[in-house]
Formats: sequence, C-alpha cells, structure tokens
Amino acid sequence: MRHTLSTLIRFTFMLGKTMTDPMKVNEPSRISDLRKRIIKKLPRFPNNLESKQVLETKSLGCLLIDYTNWAVRYVVPRIRSVSADVTLESDPRWQRNEAAITELFKRIEQGADLTEYLSAKPRTKGFTPAASKNLCPPDKKNAQKWADKDLVLNVMGFYHLHLAAYPARSGEILFAKFDRATCKIVGIFDHSVFCLSTSKAGFTAERERLFKLFNAHIADGGSENSMFIGASIATSGHSTALVAMSAN
Repeated sequence: MRHTLSTLIRFTFMLGKTMTDPMKVNEPSRISDLRKRIIKKLPRFPNNLESKQVLETKSLGCLLIDYTNWAVRYVVPRIRSVSADVTLESDPRWQRNEAAITELFKRIEQGADLTEYLSAKPRTKGFTPAASKNLCPPDKKNAQKWADKDLVLNVMGFYHLHLAAYPARSGEILFAKFDRATCKIVGIFDHSVFCLSTSKAGFTAERERLFKLFNAHIADGGSENSMFIGASIATSGHSTALVAMSAN
C-alpha cells in the first residue's frame, strides 16, 4: 500500500482526535448497546473488572480501534484462489509438509473457516490496558505496546498459517497475503521468524529473510527509483487504515 505524506499526517491526526474525544453523556441507546456487545466480544487480558472498566471509559471511536485491531487477525471465510511462488516448492520444508499444505490449500479454495490454522493468541489476547500505558521501563515499552497486536500483520499485512489445526501446531508456518478473492503464499518459515536475535544485527536468519521478502513484495512492479511504503501504522502500533475506518 502506498501513501502520501499528507495521508499519513491525516491518519495520525485522526488517531489523536479519536483518542481524546470524550464519551458523550447522552449516548443513544443503540450506540450504548453496540458498545456493550463489543466489550463482551473482545477478549481481554487480564480478564478482570479493571480491564473491562478501561474499555467502558473509552470513546466509541477508540473502542472500535481496539475491536477492529483484534477482529482483523482472523480471516473471513470466503472462496479464494491460491497461488504460491514456484521457488517455494524446492524448499525442503515445503516438500516435507506437502500433504498438509495441499490440504490447507483445498480448505482455502473451498472457503472454509481457517481459524483453527491461525494463531491461537487472539482467542484470549484481544485487548490489554498495558498496551496503551507508558508506565513500564523504557526497555519494555515496545513489548507492552505490541502485547495485543500482531506486528507482522500490522506492518507487513501477512497472516501466518499453521499446517495443523488447533490445538495441534506445526513446526513450520506459511505466511500469506489475503484479499477478498485471492490468497498468495509468500513464504514458509519456522518460528524463529518471530524472534529477535541477541546479535548486533538484531534479526534471526528467518526474520531477516522475511523482511527481505516483504521489501521485494512491496517493490514489485515499481520503477527502480521509486520510494515505497508497504504499510503505515500509528505510534500506538495500530494500522492507520483501521484507525481511519474507526474514526469515520
């Protein structure tokens, strides 16, 4: 996705406005009912009265940002065509898991619910008050911010799919780009793709490979001297596209 600087500034402004708008005292009953349904649906951690009260004090716009941030981590069941780079078939991990991958492709093409193959974290980690607090030490601040967000999905737009249905999990995972009609498999990785290295470079080999793949993906079709912005996120870690949608 390519954005102009003015668009990014507008999204950032909208986030700030949404986060600071006070909740209306005389809220219509339909809005109040909507608010209650969202809060009931959104998995909180810790699942206690305090986290519920944090959501109850938010403006509707803020609440919608939290809800869409969680809901987008699931894939809407829809019949889609599936494609994958032919070079993936030569990867030993692909060959080792060919039967499971073929079965997963069939499910995608049939429009089956893929929830059992996605990350299990959204089942319980939809929202946490800690992600919006700046009370933690500086070295832990980023970890808190991303506690209820999928960094790879928000930054790159890639979902990860296990090759075994929940509660079973697979050692290798597929990264995929979904839209309404298609699913493009962009790579196969092991779980070290989610880990930061302790080396000076800061990346594991798998994570570095993912970033190189992402850069190639967003530059595809562009001219040599073009500048690309693959995705834009607010300082809170939320997708600015979802922020704009929620603010409207």
